[in-house]
Amino acid sequence: MLADWTDNFEPGNNLYYLGMYTLMAIICSITGMLSQVNTNNRCAAASVKLHESLLDKTMHAPLSFFESNPIGRILNRFTSDMDVVDMKIPNQLRQFLSCIFMILGTFFVVSSITPWFLLPLVPISLAFVFLQVYYTRTRRQVKRMESVAKSPIFSHFTESITGAITIRAFDQGGRFCRESEDRVAHHLHFNYISDMTNRWLSIRVEILGNIIVFCAAVFAFYSRGSIGAGLAGLSISYAMSLIDGFGWTIRMAGELESDSVALERIREYEGLPQEADWDTKGGIAKSWPEQGHIKFINYETKYRPELPSVLQDFNLEVLAEEKVGIVGRTGAGKSSLSLALFRILEPTRGTIFIDNKDITEIGLQDLRSKLTIIPQEPTLFSGTLRFNLDPGNQYSDQQVSEAMVGSGLDYQLDLQVAEGGLGLSLGQRQLVCLARALLRKSKILLLDEATAAVDAATDQRIQETLRHQFSNCSVITIAHRIHTVTGGDRILVLDKGALVEQGPPRDLLGNRHSRFYAMAKAAGITEEENK
Repeated sequence: MLADWTDNFEPGNNLYYLGMYTLMAIICSITGMLSQVNTNNRCAAASVKLHESLLDKTMHAPLSFFESNPIGRILNRFTSDMDVVDMKIPNQLRQFLSCIFMILGTFFVVSSITPWFLLPLVPISLAFVFLQVYYTRTRRQVKRMESVAKSPIFSHFTESITGAITIRAFDQGGRFCRESEDRVAHHLHFNYISDMTNRWLSIRVEILGNIIVFCAAVFAFYSRGSIGAGLAGLSISYAMSLIDGFGWTIRMAGELESDSVALERIREYEGLPQEADWDTKGGIAKSWPEQGHIKFINYETKYRPELPSVLQDFNLEVLAEEKVGIVGRTGAGKSSLSLALFRILEPTRGTIFIDNKDITEIGLQDLRSKLTIIPQEPTLFSGTLRFNLDPGNQYSDQQVSEAMVGSGLDYQLDLQVAEGGLGLSLGQRQLVCLARALLRKSKILLLDEATAAVDAATDQRIQETLRHQFSNCSVITIAHRIHTVTGGDRILVLDKGALVEQGPPRDLLGNRHSRFYAMAKAAGITEEENK
């Protein structure tokens, strides 16, 4: 019986062919599964590597990059372009390779049955190559324009969300909606052109594919004396599969090349200018700076190489624990001075010493972590109040609570703060920034017009906290409100990036010919104005 069973698997029996087909199906399934798993793993690894490189280069880009590039253009790299790299390119590459091997296998089968099929195949193949080149060039340019047209949508949407209060206050909601629709319509215009290029290709591929089937049928008919009906049918059916094969090959090649624009845009960010090293070579003492002594020597800086210097031949010395106020007209270089201390602006000439140490020799992360700034526009993140005060979780709850009490904040640590601090007034947000400064206890504190937009009561509370809590720190106050700097040790008057006047507040107010006296008189805080 066993012999009879094995005889059924001899060549020529149906069980033999069924067994061979089953074995081939199992082998194809296993190899296909392994290929799919390996492809997905390699694509995921490549995507992670690209995203890490993109994020690292963007996070280390200088401030000038973010000032000259809209936020929508940057977000487009991290959203739309990364989605193309994650999802579309791997599938297109896999389908393209599958189509190539399918076409080669089909050519081999059809030409082995009807060798004359190779004659018309040459001009038809040249026609397909011409279609592929012509289509790919057009598709690539259309895809690039489509990607560029998508960035304004992100930018406008982000700006609309950020300025929603102002938009509603001026009743401009309808105009912003129309502008958003116009940007979407502009993007859909290129999307429509992209779809039309696919339809253009499909018609021509169908025509060439039908010519291939016709040639295969004609040669099979004339070879009917040398081949059987089964082989003739096999040749024609395989030739029919070339219609879809050629069409998908050209389409996938075009899609792959056009979508590679996203990969090109991501790799473009690898050439971004980068800030200096974040870590100090050889490390830095944890107690630095111990005194808070700051010295500018012949310092000059500019925002971009082609722009004029915002600080010119600047010389200044701030003694330890000295309270210095900086005033001047808009564009005088007040905020640029704070940016220079944090090395957001790098020097073009001269240097800055903090406790007799050149800050250009200090890593950016080490330098910025040792300084504290309270900006004019406070930055808050979505999360708890404790997270906003201590993102690095470096301090205990007791220390955070003490900082909140010192700044006048009367909230629970687990209070949920919305993104941007929505739900808190501007004064309360500034008190959160003040609590951060109290928590860090840096020897150098900068106030960049911190009280310019808060009410008088919050301004007074901040000034009292500064006098009591930061008495042993060097404090540099940049202010538009003259009265906020009259209680310091020294006043600096800046004009066009240069230090034009300095001295104790009382001496400058006593000199009617000084620039500070003119500013104080205009603000109505001189003795004559008070009388």
